[in-house]
Amino acid sequence: MTPLRGLTLAVAVGVLAGVGGIGVTLVLHGTQHLLFGYDSGTFLQGIESAPGWRRVAGACLGGLVVGLGWAWLRGSGRPAGVSDAITTGARMPIVRTAFDALLQAVAVGGGASVGREGAPRQVGGAAGAQLADRFRLTTVDRRVLIAAGAGGGLAAVYNVPVAGVIFAALTLAAVDRAPRPDLPEGTSRRARLIAHATAAMPALRPGDWPVLIVVSAVATVTAWTVLGSGRVYSMPDRPVDAGAAAALALWAVAAGPLAGAAAITLDTVARRAMATQPTGWLRTPLAMTAAMGLVGLAAVWWPTLPGNGKGIIELTMNPVPGMRDGVLLSGAALSGGTAAAAFLLLVVLKIALTGVCLRAGIVGGLLTPALSVGAALGAAVGVAAAAAGAPVSVPEWALVGAAGALAVSHRSALFAVAMVWELTGMPWPVALAAAAAGVLARLSARVVGRS
Repeated sequence: MTPLRGLTLAVAVGVLAGVGGIGVTLVLHGTQHLLFGYDSGTFLQGIESAPGWRRVAGACLGGLVVGLGWAWLRGSGRPAGVSDAITTGARMPIVRTAFDALLQAVAVGGGASVGREGAPRQVGGAAGAQLADRFRLTTVDRRVLIAAGAGGGLAAVYNVPVAGVIFAALTLAAVDRAPRPDLPEGTSRRARLIAHATAAMPALRPGDWPVLIVVSAVATVTAWTVLGSGRVYSMPDRPVDAGAAAALALWAVAAGPLAGAAAITLDTVARRAMATQPTGWLRTPLAMTAAMGLVGLAAVWWPTLPGNGKGIIELTMNPVPGMRDGVLLSGAALSGGTAAAAFLLLVVLKIALTGVCLRAGIVGGLLTPALSVGAALGAAVGVAAAAAGAPVSVPEWALVGAAGALAVSHRSALFAVAMVWELTGMPWPVALAAAAAGVLARLSARVVGRS
C-alpha cells in the first residue's frame, strides 16, 4: 500500500468511523429517552426523574427487544468481531455487523450494564475491512486498516483521538507482538529489559502510524459535527495545593493494587460469564429480559447503575450534592462513612450486574464499567479520608482509581491515562498520580499472573 493510497483510505475509514459513531450515539440516546420517558438532560437525570416502575419496565422492554434481535441474528452464527477479523482474517459483512452494533447500542440505552464502546469500534473496524477487501489489500495492510477503524470508532464516540491511536496500536500488538525472547545465561539485566520491551511493542511499520493517526483524527472531527467537541465529563476546577498533592500521591500508591484487584475481579466475572451464554429463540430473549430487568430493579434504589457506568462517574465528579439529594441512594442523604460504604457497595453491584448482563448473552465492552468501578472505589476512599480530615478532592481520587482499574482491564497504563485525561481534562498533578496508579496496578496484576 503506497503512502498516498494509505492516507486516502485512512481518510475514508475515518469518515465512516465518525459517521458510525454518530449513529451509535444517536440510537443509544434515542433509546434512553424512549424507554425511560425523559426529554432532556443526562441519562442519570432521566433515570432519577423516572418512577420506579418505569425504570424496571423500560429495562425489561429493552432486554426483550435486543433478545429477539440477537436470537435472530445469531441463528446463522455470531457476527465476527474486530479481533476475529484481525487474527483470523474473518469477514465483517456490513449489514450483519451494523445490526449487531445497533443491538449493542439499544442494550446500553436500555440500561444493560456493559460498555458502549464495542459498537462504534465494530462499525469502524467493519469500515476498514470493507475498504481493505474492496481494494484487495494485503493481510498486513488489512489488519492495520481494521485496527485503525476500531480506534477511530472509539475516538469518535468519546472524543479521545489520542486514546484512539493507542487503542489501535494495542489491538495490532495483540497479534503482531513478538514471542517472548529466550535469552542465554549471562545476559545483562539491561539487555534483558531492552529485549523484553522490544518484544512487547506492536510490530508496526513506519507507514502504519500515519494511518492510525489520520483515521482517529478524522473520525473525531467528523463526530464533532453532530456530537460536539466538549469533553465527556466535567471535572470541577480546583487548584491542587501541596497538602492535597501529597495526599493524592499517597492514594496513587494505594490505588494501584486496590484498583487493580477490582479490575481483575471485574475481568474474571466477565470472562466466566461469557463462557456459557444462552442460545435459541426462547432462552436468549428470556435471559436478556431478566438480566436487564434486574438492572432496572436495582435502579429503583441505585439510579447510577443502569448503562455503561457513566452515571457513577458523573456522580464522583460532583459527589457532595449527589450524596445529599439522594442520587447515590434514592431517598437518602448520606455523608462520611455511610457515603463511603455506599460507594463501595456500588463497586460490588456494578461488577455483579455486568456479569449478569454478559451471562445473558448481551454484547458490550468493559471500558466504562472498569472506569466506573475504579472511580467508585476512589470516591469511597476519598470520602472516608475527607471525613477523617485529610485534604482530599474526591473527583481527583476517583480519577486516579479509574485510571488504575482501566490500566489492568485494558492492559496498558498509557492507554488508561490518555483515556482518562481526554475524557476529563484533568490537571497535570492528577495525571501524574493517575499514571503512577496505572503503572502500579499493572505491576500488581503481573504479580498475580494477570498481565
